[in-house]
Amino acid sequence: MRPHFNLLLQQAFRGGCAALQTLGGLFFPPLCPGCLGDSAAAHALCAACQQRIAREVIEAPFCATCSRPFRGAEVGENLTAFVCAECRERRAPAFTHAVAGHLARGVVRELIHAFKYEGRFYLRRPLTDWLQVSLANDSRLRDFRPDALVAVPLHPRRQRARGYNQAAVLAALLGRHAGLPFFAHAVRRVRDTPTQTHLTREERIENLRGAFLVPPRKQVRIAGRRLLLLDDVFTTGSTVNACARALRDAGAAEVRVLAVARG
Repeated sequence: MRPHFNLLLQQAFRGGCAALQTLGGLFFPPLCPGCLGDSAAAHALCAACQQRIAREVIEAPFCATCSRPFRGAEVGENLTAFVCAECRERRAPAFTHAVAGHLARGVVRELIHAFKYEGRFYLRRPLTDWLQVSLANDSRLRDFRPDALVAVPLHPRRQRARGYNQAAVLAALLGRHAGLPFFAHAVRRVRDTPTQTHLTREERIENLRGAFLVPPRKQVRIAGRRLLLLDDVFTTGSTVNACARALRDAGAAEVRVLAVARG
């Protein structure tokens, strides 16, 4: 009798997790992370939020360098070959391309803000899903074979206050999904710069001067590598450019940027 009892016990134990998940679904149905309404699955956006997010997807024509969307393309033109006036006029950035799949407004902005400032850590999953779509489908990244992912760092004081670096969280999760190594702490933020929300592009550039540094012990790992730099949002590109400049100065062969959204 004992062997038979042991077998039944093992089978019951193996099915325990599935049973608990089923019971949890009965008492705590999945909610949409966007509106907290009913959802088809845990952490999945509902149909209404998906429609709202679809309105913020960046589509051609857009700047090939910074992903800024703009109008005026004629039918038959290469809609991904445009370069905006701002990118044409300023000094060449340290990154080759900065890719973002969405505009940082509406529900997109709300989700990023909640993940970044309100501690809603579970939102890393849908945000990483959007990064995966850009990585797989955007022509500027589809044929790019990065050696590793790097995240835009926070100053240690700011990271202690927030509890985590949102860019590093996204980079680590994307790396696991995409099978790419994540070089944590490859770049340090050595100056705690004031918030850039209300600064002009020129003021942002000056504000970030000397803010990033690749530690000497990390330079061997960086040298000669093709890197994909991750951030949650970029607006003028000043932050990712300053970070990419530090990586290039440390010997990186190429840096491309991927963000959830563009401001």
